[in-house]
Amino acid sequence: MCSSVARCVQSRAFLDVDCCLQPDPLFAEAHLPYLDWPFPRLPPSLWRLLFRSAWFCGFARHTEPIGESNQRAGAAAERLIQLAEGHGSVLLMGHGIMNILIARQLRKRGWAGPLHLLMRSYWHASVYRKGSPSAHAGG
Repeated sequence: MCSSVARCVQSRAFLDVDCCLQPDPLFAEAHLPYLDWPFPRLPPSLWRLLFRSAWFCGFARHTEPIGESNQRAGAAAERLIQLAEGHGSVLLMGHGIMNILIARQLRKRGWAGPLHLLMRSYWHASVYRKGSPSAHAGG
């Protein structure tokens, strides 16, 4: 599976995986809120930190609120579980914050895997397994 965002579709193509499933907006990133201010001028990394922090606190101007993102993450987790049960395993090409939210939903549903509070890097893989306490492999 992959998000419908172009960079995920391109990443999936780069991996050259055999996939008959279409990219799905269910797995798209939870976008940052923003204000319509031309000032103050701050580095993008600082704006990202400020707005992501504000988003986690409920500020969602121009984007999906965190509650809706959590609901979408729950639906995404259910979709991944269905695919894994039907095919034995599933690979998701996704995005940092949404992957963290989906991972939380998987753990709530009895899947074991790493607890990510921060994104480590691009192309970081995590493995989740149903009810396996040793499933913390993969980071």
